[in-house]
Amino acid sequence: MMMKSSLLVPARRAAAGAAPGAQSGAEPRAGDAADTAVRALRVLVVEDLPRVQVLLRELIDEPGRFEIAGMAETEHDAIAQYHALQPDALVIDLNLRQGTGLGVIMAVRRTPAARRPLLLVLTNHALPVLEAACLNAGADYFLDKSRDFHKLRPLLEQARR
Repeated sequence: MMMKSSLLVPARRAAAGAAPGAQSGAEPRAGDAADTAVRALRVLVVEDLPRVQVLLRELIDEPGRFEIAGMAETEHDAIAQYHALQPDALVIDLNLRQGTGLGVIMAVRRTPAARRPLLLVLTNHALPVLEAACLNAGADYFLDKSRDFHKLRPLLEQARR
């Protein structure tokens, strides 16, 4: 859906008028060229539907470039895996088996970390009120599964640069 953001510029940075990839006063972003030149971008997938998990694995997993660091089906498991794995990016569904993707976003952004992971929401519930809530909580992108699934890989590619 990405109503308030373009494909390659997160809504927060676009609204602030900053250049893509720029963060004033922030730690270097996971996925900076120096960081990923030697290792794959590590992605935690937070999705409870097995069929969608398979599709995301096929879309994301590429040896040497992108690695599925973990899969979580609940809010609690996603937060625990985030702390244990420290992934570079999270792909988050909003409707989980237990808890919500919004809870995951809020927990990740509350946690002090050396790096700020890229948070991509990928949901079938692409309502403007949910988009606003996710972006306000700290998500970098809000994507509609039915219309924006194909945009996920380019966003991860951009994070590697």
